[in-house]
Amino acid sequence: MNDFTVIEFHGEIDLVADLRVRAHVDAATDTDQPRIVVDLRTATFIDCSTLRMLCHARKRALDNRGGMGLVCTLPRHLGILKAVRLTSVFGPVSTLEEAYASALRGA
Repeated sequence: MNDFTVIEFHGEIDLVADLRVRAHVDAATDTDQPRIVVDLRTATFIDCSTLRMLCHARKRALDNRGGMGLVCTLPRHLGILKAVRLTSVFGPVSTLEEAYASALRGA
């Protein structure tokens, strides 16, 4: 979709990857009403730095009157989100279309 920036993660998303991705996340959320979708379906590993980056991206999007959707289908990633009580914050979904709808709602 043209109104969205989709950030797709591949492989291991750890502190080193977070440092490389942060500038892209900041650029995507540094507009008026940014709509971003983070897709974790092809990420093989996430850790606390990934969660920090997701929180940072969501806060920046909301601060600029936008929204963020999260595509997350792997049980181990969903388990991490649930363990740290972020499932209700991010409302992970299984498709891009559902994530677009979340971002439009200002989630």
